[in-house]
Amino acid sequence: MALSALDDRSKAPEARQLAQVLGRSSGLWVTLTGDLRSRYDPLVEKWNFSGAKYGWSLGLKHKQRTILYLIPQHKHFLVAFVLGRKAIEAARRSGLPAAVVQAIDSAKQYSEGRGIRLPVRNRKDLAAVEQLAAIKMSN
Repeated sequence: MALSALDDRSKAPEARQLAQVLGRSSGLWVTLTGDLRSRYDPLVEKWNFSGAKYGWSLGLKHKQRTILYLIPQHKHFLVAFVLGRKAIEAARRSGLPAAVVQAIDSAKQYSEGRGIRLPVRNRKDLAAVEQLAAIKMSN
């Protein structure tokens, strides 16, 4: 089973299919992409298929910089970030929920930063993800 609920390599996900998979969380997905689009214009959205193990994810870029990836799951979605040293330090000082800071601190360190995935199931999760995106983009 792929990380993404959308794992058919033969065709990129469509809006109706995405809404079915996400259920009530589709509104959170739309809010997040809309908020990021208004803050980081121009925002480029691109679906990527990363193989059978991962499935489809939606990458969001501002100019040449990747902000985050959205990974559809059943009834919710994951948001994946790669955070550099400055963003990690700023996140620790930011007042983010303890679970988010814990996820950052426990993530494996790579040359490009720490990669984390955060579930979004409600508005509280969404607020933390939006705050972390702002931290990443300002550092």
